[in-house]
Amino acid sequence: MGTLGGNGDVPPPDDSDLPELPPEWRSIVIPDDASALADEAAAVRRELRERQRTEPPAPIVTRRAFLSRIVRPPSETALRIPLVIMGIAIITTLTSLFLVSWLGQPRTPAAQRTATGQTPGPGRTLPALDLIAADGSSTPLRALLPAVFVITDGCACDRLLQETLRAAPPGVRVVAVNRLPASGPPGTPTPGLLSLIDQAGSLRAVTDLPEPTGGGGVVLVDDRNEIVRTIPAATGADEYRVTLEQLR
Repeated sequence: MGTLGGNGDVPPPDDSDLPELPPEWRSIVIPDDASALADEAAAVRRELRERQRTEPPAPIVTRRAFLSRIVRPPSETALRIPLVIMGIAIITTLTSLFLVSWLGQPRTPAAQRTATGQTPGPGRTLPALDLIAADGSSTPLRALLPAVFVITDGCACDRLLQETLRAAPPGVRVVAVNRLPASGPPGTPTPGLLSLIDQAGSLRAVTDLPEPTGGGGVVLVDDRNEIVRTIPAATGADEYRVTLEQLR
């Protein structure tokens, strides 16, 4: 059959560094001729053939079937999710652009209207405006502040002026403004009342007062040159008495 260990009849030297073979292997005999293992090889082949007959064959996966498993068309649900995300992103972007453009527009503060007049927006001041006094001299309105200006053109405002003079606190000037100078010979000046001529209607224009409708236009300006209140057509000082007292 062969020699023991392929080293003649002499066993290999005892080397403690080499691991020992498992005992179930017994003695290993390596034949000199491979044909000596023909019987054992035939037995192994018979065993493999019997195993193939008894076991079911493994399924054969074709290339097309393999590719169909890997590359599958996306389902309807898988396509719907990205579309929903894109739609939300577009709507959010358009909403943001709309809000930015809408909020960025400058707005003029609206006047707070009351039954007897309106309060201009905060920070509105009386522009530099000069009117003509009875003696023909130029009078800057800002030099008269704080003051209440009563525009008397188109109005029989004698009673309104008298009530305003009585209601005005000390230090607040009462100014009567008319487009035309008083007709006839000059009368006795009313104490505390300053009369000015505004032929162009500039004061009415800069304070956005409408044309006269039978009442006197009233403009109240404090000492900081801020227009506190305007009344298009006042018929009595009670309509602005509280505001007038706050000018001092």
